Amino acid sequence: MEGKKTLPVFSLPIASRLMKEGYVLNHTARNRNNRNMIVYYFRNVTGLKEDIQRFKREIYYALDQVHTIAVERIGLAQRLLARGYKIHHLGKRREDHRLPVFYFVEEPCLQEFIDEYLREVNNAKR
Repeated sequence: MEGKKTLPVFSLPIASRLMKEGYVLNHTARNRNNRNMIVYYFRNVTGLKEDIQRFKREIYYALDQVHTIAVERIGLAQRLLARGYKIHHLGKRREDHRLPVFYFVEEPCLQEFIDEYLREVNNAKR
């Protein structure tokens, strides 16, 4: 095999799928640019790059297939979780990348509960 002995993977979902497929995890290390993240290094074998690309496409395609509602308020997200609504994935606000956005799976009555919460907040401010 030419090139590097290991390939880095920056995504836990992709790393876990690679391990399920039988690829060998060589080691892990902290990300140099973001100390809170872990990089997974896999032995560079034939087919690894192609499978990484395939898993990326599958994961991001699956994200697009589920209807979600974005929630930027942490208090609202906590209430939704307490009510049993499920978070599909997390994102970051475009204008301030330090603040999270919670994407909830769209379910019956979710939008109505959000609207009710926003009315309560607006009435409390008056």
